Amino acid sequence: MATLSLPGSVRCAVGSEQVKALWAEIEADLTHIKDEIHSEIHNYPPPIPACDAQFNFLLEERAKIWQELGRLTTLSKSSLTAPDPLVLVEEFIHSSAYLRAEVKQKVRSSLPLSTMAAA
Repeated sequence: MATLSLPGSVRCAVGSEQVKALWAEIEADLTHIKDEIHSEIHNYPPPIPACDAQFNFLLEERAKIWQELGRLTTLSKSSLTAPDPLVLVEEFIHSSAYLRAEVKQKVRSSLPLSTMAAA
């Protein structure tokens, strides 16, 4: 069990399963977004995609979402041994350009209130 250090010397016990569950929630949303982008690319009409700005945009978005998923993997593994694992979760959801607002809110509602104030 990890311990989250909070402002004012408050400490909150956080189980690794709880942290894993938060990362799984985030990963599920990002994977869903990745799948939507992949579907748009797959179903894109055939006329000259190399000259189509929207198609090129989708390709860029696909690359960026893969980078975001890679960052999530790295941080989720790091958080299991970090002294303040929930701080890494909060930092990720704060910096994510792809995580949907309702998922950010759902994950934040699972965090101790003091964690959100510290971020």
